[in-house]
Formats: sequence, structure tokens, C-alpha cells
Amino acid sequence: MIEKWEEIERVEDGDHKIFVLNRVKRRSPVTNIVHDFVVLDAPQAVNVIPVTEDGMVVMVRQYRHGVDRVMLEFPAGLIDSGEEDTPEKTVQRELLEETGYTAEFVVQTGSITPVPSFYNGRTHTFAAFGCRLTGEQALDTQEDIAVELVPLNDIDILIEQGFLDHAQDISAFYFFKKYIQSQGT
Repeated sequence: MIEKWEEIERVEDGDHKIFVLNRVKRRSPVTNIVHDFVVLDAPQAVNVIPVTEDGMVVMVRQYRHGVDRVMLEFPAGLIDSGEEDTPEKTVQRELLEETGYTAEFVVQTGSITPVPSFYNGRTHTFAAFGCRLTGEQALDTQEDIAVELVPLNDIDILIEQGFLDHAQDISAFYFFKKYIQSQGT
């Protein structure tokens, strides 16, 4: 049986706004050898698949520094550390800020650990229905986002062809489809 490793030491090695880098020493329960690891402490996040009344998905296109390219994605964001900020509130806020759209109905469809090998953050996935343009984008200074409406029926094709390849978005679409099936639609 696989067992949890004993943590021997944890040293913070830098707060980088969206994560805290930790140097961690853990002992193997099998060999009893202590190994060094890097663990990123990260806030929880959300992403959302927003669907308009006419079956269009509100998506965003933005530059991603990690992969050095522009990507097509579902709106997403980090949950603020305040007690009153919940995943549900964050979805509504991020949807409005990134796209100018609001939703009549939002439901959580899933939750994932995106990179459990070194990152302890969790992403909560939502579907939003009855979305309509109600305002202007309110982007942070480091954001440059274009809004695109994509037919819901095209999402599978975009994934298959590699145009939508963000792992969290593919997971979100899996949960979205399961939710739709559970509703009998």
C-alpha cells in the first residue's frame, strides 16, 4: 500500500504573488531516505464555461507567458484570499471582468488538482447559462484579453485539433458535458 511521506522540513523560498515557492524535505516510507522537493502553495482558482441563450460559448483569447503564445480559453481566475470571496462569487466576478458578460444561472460542475506533483492549488469548474453582455471588460493592467463567441458544438473540434489545449479547460469541458447529460439535455 502506498503511504503518505513524512514531511521533515518546509522552508519558504519566495512569495511570487500567485504562488509561494517552498523547499520541502520528505522521508520515503519505503526507503526511509529523505528527498528534496519543490512545492508551490497556490490559491484556489476557478474556470467557467459561459453559454449564451443562442448556444454560443463566451471564450477569451490571451497571451500566456508560460508557453509563450496566445491561447483560446474559458474565462478563469484566482479566488481572492478574503473570507467573503467564494468560488461562486469569483466566477461571476471573473466572467464580468474578463468578458463584460453576466450569467442568469451558475452551477459548479467539478473540481480538479491541476498539477499535483508540485502544485497544491485546486481549480473549481463551473458552467454558466443565460449569459449576456451587460458591461465592459475591466481588465487588470497585466491582462490583454479578446472576447470570442464560439458555437458550443465546435468545442470538441477545437480540442481535437489542438486549438483548445489548456488542460484545465479540457477538464472543465468534460465536467460540463457530464452536467448536461445529467440534466437530460
